[in-house]
Amino acid sequence: MTWRTFAGGDADLYASLIRCRCTEDGIAANDGRGVVQEFHRHLHRGVGYLAGDRGISGVDDLIGGGVCGAVGAAS
Repeated sequence: MTWRTFAGGDADLYASLIRCRCTEDGIAANDGRGVVQEFHRHLHRGVGYLAGDRGISGVDDLIGGGVCGAVGAAS
């Protein structure tokens, strides 16, 4: 999967946020390998949070209360 497919129309915004995090963590924001590693750490951390939440037992729990739920409620 490409970055654009993963991040969609907000790909540039997400890339900028990751570069900001790199700067905060002392990683050169122009170091492609460092940025990729920082993104992987962030992704793994997020998956770990989700895996540790006993209130989530399936995909429906993720969709129902998050951003997708808010979008669905606005429709």
